[in-house]
Amino acid sequence: MEQQVCPVCGYDELEEPPQDFSICPACGTEFGYDDFSMTREELRRRWLERGAPWFSTHTPTPPRWDPVRQLAQLLTPREEPDRRES
Repeated sequence: MEQQVCPVCGYDELEEPPQDFSICPACGTEFGYDDFSMTREELRRRWLERGAPWFSTHTPTPPRWDPVRQLAQLLTPREEPDRRES
C-alpha cells in the first residue's frame, strides 16, 4: 500500500489519502472541509501557532513523535533519481 502523507503537517502514517473528509490525527485537518476555505500553508501556520500539538484523542501519539522532524521531511525537497540513459 502506498504511504499516505498529510500535505499540511507531513504526518506519514495516514490510514487514507488526504481527501474525502478524512482527518489527519496529527494536525487535525479535515480534508475536503478545512482545505476548502484555507490553503495548506494557512492550515500549517495555524497548527504551528497552536504549538503543533497532536490532535487526535482517538489515535494515540506515536512513540518518539516529533512534529518538527515530520514537518522538515515534508518541506525538504527530495532529489529525483537521475533518469538519463547511459
